[in-house]
Amino acid sequence: MSNSSISENIVRIQANQVGPFTSTNNIADINISGGQVIDMTRSYVEVELRSVYANTGDGANGTYNPVVTTQGNGDGICYDVQMIRNCRLQSQNQGHLEEINRVDVLRTGLNNLTLSRDEQNSLNHLGISQVRNNGDQRYGPFIDAVSSGNIKSTQKVPRVKIPMKQLFGLGEVSQLDLNRTGDLSMRLELEIPTVTLEGTNFNGLASPTPASSTGQVTAETITQATNNRNVVLTNKYENLHNLPFWVNQFVKLTGTGTFATGGQSQLIQSISRANDGTVTITLPNDILTTGTLTDTNIVPDFTGINVSLAVENVSVVYTSLQGVQPSGQNAYMTFDTEQLSNNVSNQSKYSQIFTLPPNCINYITMFPNDSLISNLGTGDFSYRNRLDDRNETFRAVDIDSSFYYEQLRRTLINGGMRLRVLGDVQNAITKQTGSINSGVRHNYIMNAVPQTANSKLLQMNITSGSAGQGPVKIHMYKQLVKML
Repeated sequence: MSNSSISENIVRIQANQVGPFTSTNNIADINISGGQVIDMTRSYVEVELRSVYANTGDGANGTYNPVVTTQGNGDGICYDVQMIRNCRLQSQNQGHLEEINRVDVLRTGLNNLTLSRDEQNSLNHLGISQVRNNGDQRYGPFIDAVSSGNIKSTQKVPRVKIPMKQLFGLGEVSQLDLNRTGDLSMRLELEIPTVTLEGTNFNGLASPTPASSTGQVTAETITQATNNRNVVLTNKYENLHNLPFWVNQFVKLTGTGTFATGGQSQLIQSISRANDGTVTITLPNDILTTGTLTDTNIVPDFTGINVSLAVENVSVVYTSLQGVQPSGQNAYMTFDTEQLSNNVSNQSKYSQIFTLPPNCINYITMFPNDSLISNLGTGDFSYRNRLDDRNETFRAVDIDSSFYYEQLRRTLINGGMRLRVLGDVQNAITKQTGSINSGVRHNYIMNAVPQTANSKLLQMNITSGSAGQGPVKIHMYKQLVKML
C-alpha cells in the first residue's frame, strides 16, 4: 500500500475526572476507544497548570515568576515526567499491559544517564523547569515577562507535554493496533510539583563581563525635586532580555532617606533603555516626600505573596492513523517496580534478595533522595551481586570506577538505550556548557541478566567505606520483554 493512501488525525481525550487536581485528588483516568491504529511515538499526556497566589501584601496585583523545583533540588533538572508518580495501561481484550510505580524516579535516573546535556536541557525548554539565560535568570512557563515599554507582564497557563515513551514501553510503538487490543484504559497518579518565586538573582551583563550583587544599585542619587519616580540602574545591559526586572513586577527600594507613603514598595510602571545600555525603571508613585535617597538598592518584593500550583486539566493527545496495515504483533519493554524503604537501615554493609521474573533482561537499582536523584550517599561504595548463587562479576564493582561504567553501558545497551553521561554529578539547569553541575551525585547498581524458563534469585551486596552510610531507599526496576 502506498504512503499516499495513509492519513492521520490528531485526537484529544480528556480525563474522566474534572480538575483542579490536588495532592489528595490526584488520579486521572483516560479511555481511548479501540478500532483504530495509533502512533504512540507522537502521542503525549498534556497537563494544564495554573499558578495560584495567596496575596496578603501590597503587591497583590503584581506579576510574578514561579519556577518549579523538585523538592529542594533548585539547581538540578526537573523533568516533566516528574509530574507523574505512577502509571498503568490496560486493554479491553489483552488485559494488563503495563504498570510502572514511581515512574518519576525511573525516568529521572534514566534521563540523567541516557540523554546528553543538550538533550536534558531541551526537555526543559517548553516544560515546567526552564534553562537559565545569559544573565543567569530563570523564567518559568507561568509568566509572559515584558522588560521594555509600559505593557504589563501577565501570568500564563502553560500546557506541559509528557511524551508517552517517558511513561510506557508501548510509547515506542509507531503503529499500535487497537483493533486487537480493544479500548485502552490509562490511569495516572499525579505528583503536584512545588514552586518558588524567582527574581532574587541579579547577575547582569555589564559590557560584557557579568556583574553580580545582592541588589541593583542606582547610578545616581534619587531626589524629590528631579527624578522622584525614576530609578536608574548602575549595571548597563546590551539587551533587556537579561534584565532581572519586568513591567508590573513588585519591587522594593532601600536606602537612606524619607520614603513617601506607598513609595518604598511599588509595581514597575515602565522600563526603558538608552543607547549606551543605561536602564531606567519608572514607578507610578513618588518615592520621597522630601530630600534625597542615597545608598539605594532595588530588589523584588515578595512580602505576603505565597504561590502554589494547580493542575486544571489532564488529557491525552494521540495520532490516529488510517490506511495502514500494522504487523500482527508488537514486542516492547516495560518495567516492574519493587520498593524497599522502611525496612532498609542506613548501614555500612547491606544485603538483600530480589526475585527476577523469567522475562527479565535487566535490573536497574536506584536509591532516590528527596529530589528523586539516585544517590547512595557520601563516601565510597562497592557492590558484588550474585545471580542464582553465582557471582555476577569476578570482583567487586567500585562506584564511579571504569568497571562501574562498563556495567552501566552493558545494561543500557541490553535494554535498547545508550550511556551518554559519564559524570557522577547531575547536570544543572543552565544555558552554559562544560563542567556545570548541580553538586548532587547520582549512582546506580544495574546489570543485564539472561531470560530463563524460571524466575531468578538476585542477591545484592553493598559495602560502604564509611560507617553509618548505605542505602536508605531502594527502587529495583526489573526490565521485562513483552509481546502484544
